Amino acid sequence: MSLISSHNPYVVKLYFAFRSKEFLYLVLEYVNGGDCSSMLRAVTRLNPAAARFYTAEATLAIEFLHNHGIVHRDLKPDNLMLTREGHIKIVDFGLSRRATTTADQSKSQLAFERAVRRRSRRLGWQRGGGDRSSSSSSSGDDGEREDGLAFRPIKRGDKLYSPVGTSRYVAPEVILSVGHDHRVDWWSLGVLLFEFLVGHTPFDADEMDEIYNNILSGNIAWPEEDMIPDDAKDLIKRLLTTNPHTRLGRDGAAQVKAHPFFQGVDWDTLYLQQSPFVPQLASEEDTSYFNHRAA
Repeated sequence: MSLISSHNPYVVKLYFAFRSKEFLYLVLEYVNGGDCSSMLRAVTRLNPAAARFYTAEATLAIEFLHNHGIVHRDLKPDNLMLTREGHIKIVDFGLSRRATTTADQSKSQLAFERAVRRRSRRLGWQRGGGDRSSSSSSSGDDGEREDGLAFRPIKRGDKLYSPVGTSRYVAPEVILSVGHDHRVDWWSLGVLLFEFLVGHTPFDADEMDEIYNNILSGNIAWPEEDMIPDDAKDLIKRLLTTNPHTRLGRDGAAQVKAHPFFQGVDWDTLYLQQSPFVPQLASEEDTSYFNHRAA
Protein backbone atom coordinates (compact mmCIF):
# COMPACT_ATOMS: atom_id res chain seq x y z
CA MET A 1 0.00 0.00 0.00
CA SER A 2 1.19 3.49 -0.78
CA LEU A 3 0.13 6.33 1.48
CA ILE A 4 -0.27 8.35 -1.70
CA SER A 5 -3.18 6.12 -2.70
CA SER A 6 -4.68 6.09 0.81
CA HIS A 7 -8.25 7.33 1.01
CA ASN A 8 -8.99 6.30 4.58
CA PRO A 9 -10.12 9.06 6.97
CA TYR A 10 -8.06 7.59 9.81
CA VAL A 11 -4.72 7.37 7.97
CA VAL A 12 -2.69 10.47 7.15
CA LYS A 13 -2.37 11.05 3.42
CA LEU A 14 1.01 11.39 1.72
CA TYR A 15 0.73 13.77 -1.24
CA PHE A 16 4.22 13.40 -2.67
CA ALA A 17 7.89 12.98 -1.76
CA PHE A 18 11.14 14.45 -3.01
CA ARG A 19 14.77 14.33 -1.97
CA SER A 20 17.81 16.55 -1.80
CA LYS A 21 21.39 15.34 -1.60
CA GLU A 22 21.01 14.91 2.16
CA PHE A 23 17.33 14.49 3.00
CA LEU A 24 14.10 12.82 1.95
CA TYR A 25 11.07 15.11 2.23
CA LEU A 26 7.51 13.84 2.69
CA VAL A 27 4.61 16.20 2.02
CA LEU A 28 1.79 14.99 4.26
CA GLU A 29 -1.78 15.94 4.93
CA TYR A 30 -2.03 18.94 7.28
CA VAL A 31 -3.34 17.83 10.68
CA ASN A 32 -3.12 20.62 13.24
CA GLY A 33 -5.18 19.42 16.21
CA GLY A 34 -2.18 18.04 18.08
CA ASP A 35 -1.92 14.39 19.08
CA CYS A 36 -3.48 12.08 21.66
CA SER A 37 -0.39 12.32 23.85
CA SER A 38 -0.82 16.10 24.18
CA MET A 39 -4.52 15.61 24.83
CA LEU A 40 -3.78 13.17 27.66
CA ARG A 41 -1.24 15.55 29.18
CA ALA A 42 -3.95 18.21 29.26
CA VAL A 43 -6.76 16.09 30.74
CA THR A 44 -4.80 13.22 32.43
CA ARG A 45 -7.31 10.55 31.40
CA LEU A 46 -10.49 10.12 29.37
CA ASN A 47 -13.95 9.13 30.47
CA PRO A 48 -15.14 5.72 29.18
CA ALA A 49 -17.24 7.22 26.36
CA ALA A 50 -14.32 9.25 25.01
CA ALA A 51 -11.95 6.30 25.40
CA ARG A 52 -14.41 4.11 23.48
CA PHE A 53 -14.66 6.67 20.67
CA TYR A 54 -10.92 7.07 20.13
CA THR A 55 -10.20 3.36 20.59
CA ALA A 56 -12.88 2.60 17.99
CA GLU A 57 -11.31 5.04 15.53
CA ALA A 58 -7.88 3.51 16.17
CA THR A 59 -9.39 0.08 15.54
CA LEU A 60 -10.66 1.21 12.14
CA ALA A 61 -7.24 2.64 11.30
CA ILE A 62 -5.54 -0.65 12.22
CA GLU A 63 -8.13 -2.60 10.23
CA PHE A 64 -7.43 -0.51 7.13
CA LEU A 65 -3.68 -1.01 7.41
CA HIS A 66 -3.99 -4.75 7.97
CA ASN A 67 -6.39 -5.07 5.04
CA HIS A 68 -3.58 -3.60 2.93
CA GLY A 69 -0.94 -5.93 4.37
CA ILE A 70 0.70 -3.32 6.61
CA VAL A 71 1.76 -3.82 10.24
CA HIS A 72 2.28 -0.41 11.89
CA ARG A 73 4.48 -1.67 14.78
CA ASP A 74 4.63 1.61 16.70
CA LEU A 75 1.11 2.50 17.80
CA LYS A 76 1.07 4.98 20.68
CA PRO A 77 -0.68 8.27 21.54
CA ASP A 78 2.11 10.31 19.92
CA ASN A 79 1.31 8.66 16.58
CA LEU A 80 -2.41 9.37 16.72
CA MET A 81 -2.88 12.92 15.45
CA LEU A 82 -6.12 14.87 15.82
CA THR A 83 -7.83 16.72 12.99
CA ARG A 84 -9.41 20.13 13.53
CA GLU A 85 -12.70 18.25 14.09
CA GLY A 86 -11.08 16.02 16.76
CA HIS A 87 -10.89 12.75 14.80
CA ILE A 88 -7.71 10.68 14.77
CA LYS A 89 -5.22 10.23 11.96
CA ILE A 90 -2.60 7.53 12.35
CA VAL A 91 0.89 8.78 11.40
CA ASP A 92 4.59 7.84 11.48
CA PHE A 93 5.09 4.78 9.31
CA GLY A 94 8.86 4.69 9.78
CA LEU A 95 8.72 1.29 11.49
CA SER A 96 5.83 -0.11 9.45
CA ARG A 97 6.40 -3.16 7.29
CA ARG A 98 4.58 -5.49 4.97
CA ALA A 99 4.14 -8.96 6.45
CA THR A 100 5.01 -11.30 3.60
CA THR A 101 7.00 -14.27 4.96
CA THR A 102 4.76 -17.24 5.65
CA ALA A 103 5.65 -19.26 8.75
CA ASP A 104 4.19 -22.49 10.10
CA GLN A 105 1.80 -21.58 12.94
CA SER A 106 2.48 -24.64 15.10
CA LYS A 107 6.23 -24.08 14.88
CA SER A 108 5.70 -20.39 15.60
CA GLN A 109 3.72 -21.14 18.76
CA LEU A 110 6.33 -23.65 19.93
CA ALA A 111 9.07 -21.08 19.38
CA PHE A 112 7.13 -18.53 21.43
CA GLU A 113 6.54 -20.97 24.29
CA ARG A 114 10.21 -22.04 24.35
CA ALA A 115 11.33 -18.41 24.43
CA VAL A 116 8.99 -17.69 27.35
CA ARG A 117 10.30 -20.71 29.28
CA ARG A 118 13.92 -19.68 28.69
CA ARG A 119 13.21 -16.15 29.87
CA SER A 120 11.25 -17.45 32.87
CA ARG A 121 14.10 -19.70 33.99
CA ARG A 122 16.62 -16.93 33.55
CA LEU A 123 14.62 -14.37 35.53
CA GLY A 124 12.87 -16.69 37.98
CA TRP A 125 9.26 -15.78 37.29
CA GLN A 126 6.22 -17.49 35.87
CA ARG A 127 3.93 -16.03 33.25
CA GLY A 128 0.90 -14.33 34.72
CA GLY A 129 2.54 -13.95 38.14
CA GLY A 130 3.18 -10.80 40.09
CA ASP A 131 1.48 -8.87 42.86
CA ARG A 132 0.12 -5.98 40.87
CA SER A 133 -2.18 -7.66 38.38
CA SER A 134 -4.49 -10.44 37.48
CA SER A 135 -2.98 -12.67 34.84
CA SER A 136 -3.56 -11.66 31.25
CA SER A 137 -1.54 -14.50 29.79
CA SER A 138 -4.52 -16.81 29.53
CA SER A 139 -7.14 -14.17 28.79
CA GLY A 140 -8.85 -14.30 25.46
CA ASP A 141 -8.61 -18.08 25.10
CA ASP A 142 -11.98 -19.22 26.38
CA GLY A 143 -12.67 -21.44 23.41
CA GLU A 144 -14.49 -18.75 21.47
CA ARG A 145 -12.51 -18.80 18.26
CA GLU A 146 -14.37 -16.57 15.85
CA ASP A 147 -12.90 -18.16 12.75
CA GLY A 148 -15.71 -16.90 10.58
CA LEU A 149 -14.57 -13.33 11.20
CA ALA A 150 -11.04 -13.82 9.89
CA PHE A 151 -9.55 -11.69 7.12
CA ARG A 152 -6.69 -12.72 4.90
CA PRO A 153 -4.98 -9.67 3.32
CA ILE A 154 -2.40 -10.34 6.05
CA LYS A 155 -2.25 -14.12 6.28
CA ARG A 156 -1.88 -15.78 9.65
CA GLY A 157 1.76 -16.71 9.82
CA ASP A 158 3.07 -13.67 7.96
CA LYS A 159 5.99 -12.84 10.27
CA LEU A 160 8.52 -10.07 10.85
CA TYR A 161 11.66 -10.46 12.93
CA SER A 162 13.29 -7.05 13.45
CA PRO A 163 13.02 -5.69 17.03
CA VAL A 164 10.96 -2.49 16.87
CA GLY A 165 8.56 -0.30 18.78
CA THR A 166 8.40 1.84 21.90
CA SER A 167 9.17 -0.04 25.12
CA ARG A 168 5.90 0.58 26.96
CA TYR A 169 3.80 -0.43 23.96
CA VAL A 170 5.84 -3.31 22.57
CA ALA A 171 4.38 -6.83 22.47
CA PRO A 172 5.98 -9.85 24.21
CA GLU A 173 6.86 -11.62 20.96
CA VAL A 174 8.92 -8.59 19.88
CA ILE A 175 10.88 -8.65 23.15
CA LEU A 176 11.46 -12.39 22.76
CA SER A 177 12.58 -12.03 19.11
CA VAL A 178 10.48 -14.98 17.97
CA GLY A 179 8.93 -13.18 15.01
CA HIS A 180 5.82 -11.02 15.00
CA ASP A 181 2.93 -10.05 12.76
CA HIS A 182 -0.31 -8.02 12.77
CA ARG A 183 -1.10 -9.15 16.31
CA VAL A 184 1.46 -6.70 17.75
CA ASP A 185 -0.83 -3.84 16.70
CA TRP A 186 -3.73 -5.30 18.68
CA TRP A 187 -1.46 -5.58 21.73
CA SER A 188 -0.63 -1.88 21.35
CA LEU A 189 -4.34 -1.07 21.09
CA GLY A 190 -4.82 -2.69 24.51
CA VAL A 191 -2.07 -0.50 25.93
CA LEU A 192 -3.69 2.56 24.34
CA LEU A 193 -7.11 1.81 25.83
CA PHE A 194 -5.62 1.32 29.29
CA GLU A 195 -3.71 4.60 28.98
CA PHE A 196 -6.80 6.46 27.77
CA LEU A 197 -8.74 5.34 30.86
CA VAL A 198 -6.04 5.47 33.54
CA GLY A 199 -3.56 8.09 32.37
CA HIS A 200 -0.47 5.88 32.22
CA THR A 201 0.54 2.67 30.48
CA PRO A 202 -0.16 -0.72 32.12
CA PHE A 203 3.44 -1.90 32.46
CA ASP A 204 5.09 1.26 33.80
CA ALA A 205 8.34 0.94 35.75
CA ASP A 206 11.50 2.96 36.31
CA GLU A 207 13.84 0.62 34.45
CA MET A 208 13.56 -0.82 30.95
CA ASP A 209 14.21 -4.38 32.14
CA GLU A 210 11.42 -4.07 34.68
CA ILE A 211 9.02 -2.82 32.00
CA TYR A 212 9.91 -5.80 29.81
CA ASN A 213 9.52 -8.22 32.73
CA ASN A 214 6.08 -6.78 33.47
CA ILE A 215 5.09 -7.17 29.82
CA LEU A 216 6.32 -10.75 29.57
CA SER A 217 4.69 -11.81 32.85
CA GLY A 218 1.39 -10.08 32.11
CA ASN A 219 1.90 -7.89 35.16
CA ILE A 220 -0.71 -5.19 34.53
CA ALA A 221 -0.83 -2.28 37.00
CA TRP A 222 -4.61 -2.28 37.48
CA PRO A 223 -5.73 0.83 39.37
CA GLU A 224 -7.36 0.36 42.75
CA GLU A 225 -10.02 2.92 41.94
CA ASP A 226 -12.96 2.02 39.75
CA MET A 227 -11.50 3.76 36.70
CA ILE A 228 -12.05 0.96 34.22
CA PRO A 229 -15.53 -0.39 33.41
CA ASP A 230 -15.85 -4.16 33.39
CA ASP A 231 -16.29 -4.42 29.62
CA ALA A 232 -13.23 -2.23 29.02
CA LYS A 233 -11.18 -4.30 31.47
CA ASP A 234 -12.19 -7.48 29.69
CA LEU A 235 -11.18 -6.04 26.32
CA ILE A 236 -7.83 -4.87 27.71
CA LYS A 237 -7.15 -8.34 29.14
CA ARG A 238 -7.95 -10.00 25.83
CA LEU A 239 -5.79 -7.59 23.83
CA LEU A 240 -2.94 -7.84 26.36
CA THR A 241 -2.85 -11.63 26.25
CA THR A 242 0.86 -12.42 26.28
CA ASN A 243 0.53 -15.36 23.90
CA PRO A 244 -0.18 -13.90 20.43
CA HIS A 245 -1.82 -17.17 19.36
CA THR A 246 -4.71 -16.59 21.78
CA ARG A 247 -4.79 -12.77 21.64
CA LEU A 248 -7.98 -11.03 20.55
CA GLY A 249 -7.51 -9.83 16.98
CA ARG A 250 -5.51 -12.87 15.94
CA ASP A 251 -8.15 -13.59 13.28
CA GLY A 252 -8.79 -10.00 12.28
CA ALA A 253 -10.36 -6.70 13.28
CA ALA A 254 -13.89 -8.09 13.27
CA GLN A 255 -13.00 -10.04 16.43
CA VAL A 256 -12.09 -6.81 18.18
CA LYS A 257 -15.05 -4.82 16.85
CA ALA A 258 -17.47 -7.49 18.10
CA HIS A 259 -16.35 -7.08 21.73
CA PRO A 260 -19.10 -5.81 24.12
CA PHE A 261 -17.04 -2.70 24.96
CA PHE A 262 -17.92 -1.41 21.49
CA GLN A 263 -21.63 -2.16 21.78
CA GLY A 264 -23.59 0.68 20.20
CA VAL A 265 -20.69 1.94 18.06
CA ASP A 266 -21.84 2.70 14.52
CA TRP A 267 -18.67 1.80 12.67
CA ASP A 268 -19.92 3.07 9.31
CA THR A 269 -20.70 6.60 10.50
CA LEU A 270 -18.13 7.02 13.27
CA TYR A 271 -16.13 9.62 11.37
CA LEU A 272 -19.27 11.72 10.85
CA GLN A 273 -20.07 11.81 14.56
CA GLN A 274 -19.14 14.58 16.98
CA SER A 275 -15.79 13.79 18.60
CA PRO A 276 -15.38 14.09 22.39
CA PHE A 277 -12.64 16.69 22.01
CA VAL A 278 -12.62 19.42 19.36
CA PRO A 279 -9.40 21.49 19.20
CA GLN A 280 -9.99 25.21 19.60
CA LEU A 281 -8.00 26.59 16.68
CA ALA A 282 -7.74 30.30 15.97
CA SER A 283 -7.16 29.75 12.24
CA GLU A 284 -6.10 27.22 9.63
CA GLU A 285 -2.49 28.19 10.36
CA ASP A 286 -2.78 27.74 14.13
CA THR A 287 -0.20 25.16 15.26
CA SER A 288 -0.46 25.80 19.00
CA TYR A 289 -1.54 22.21 19.66
CA PHE A 290 1.87 21.03 18.53
CA ASN A 291 3.44 22.82 21.49
CA HIS A 292 3.83 21.07 24.85
CA ARG A 293 0.73 22.10 26.75
CA ALA A 294 0.60 22.22 30.52
CA ALA A 295 -1.77 19.79 32.19
